Order: sequence, then C-alpha cells, then structure tokens
Amino acid sequence: MGNDRPTRNEASFLAPASDCRCGGDGRSFSQWEIVKFLNAGVPWPWPKGLAVRQYRDVILPAIERGEEWHWSLRFKESPERLIGKISLHQNELDNRGYWLGLPWQGQGLMTEAVGSQ
Repeated sequence: MGNDRPTRNEASFLAPASDCRCGGDGRSFSQWEIVKFLNAGVPWPWPKGLAVRQYRDVILPAIERGEEWHWSLRFKESPERLIGKISLHQNELDNRGYWLGLPWQGQGLMTEAVGSQ
C-alpha cells in the first residue's frame, strides 16, 4: 500500500491523493448516476464545496494516520481535471471505493487503474 508514485498508461494516470485539490470541483462526481451506487453516507444532492471539505477534514487525516489510501484518476493532457477516484480503507464493512465520471465509463480506464494498484 505504500505506492506513492503515479501510475500511467497512454491516456491517463493514477496519482496518490495528497492535497485538497484531489477533491476537484465535484463536476464529474456530482451526478445521480454515479452517487446512487455509493454508500448511504454520500449526500444527494451533492453540496457545493463538499469535496474539498471532505478531503481536508476526513480523507487527508485518515491518510496521515495510515488508515486509508486514495488515488485520483486524471488524463495526462488535463491533469487538473479529476475524472475518477479509487480508495482503500481499513474498515471491515467499507474497505474500498471507486467512481468514474460518466463520460469516461466503458473505456476500460477503471479496470486498468484498479489493476495497477
């Protein structure tokens, strides 16, 4: 689980989540077709600014404690845009999570990203 290097293929890369920018602006994530498959703790509708607060207040402290690992999925040509995420957790009932924005589903990106970890 100590993989802190970005993993890259021809079009995309998977990088460890290391700061609040990894939450992105929520555009790719805040769609019912994605959120409906996540755990019941994910609010709907997705509140503006929640992604940054979630990273700052919950995710980054858990990473620092060694309890969770998070990677962001982005395209090489636009690394500032978050298109998906993978996470692993030390929790028996909720030990992994992932999502990929609707425009990028069905292209094998998540399969490749999950396989690299």
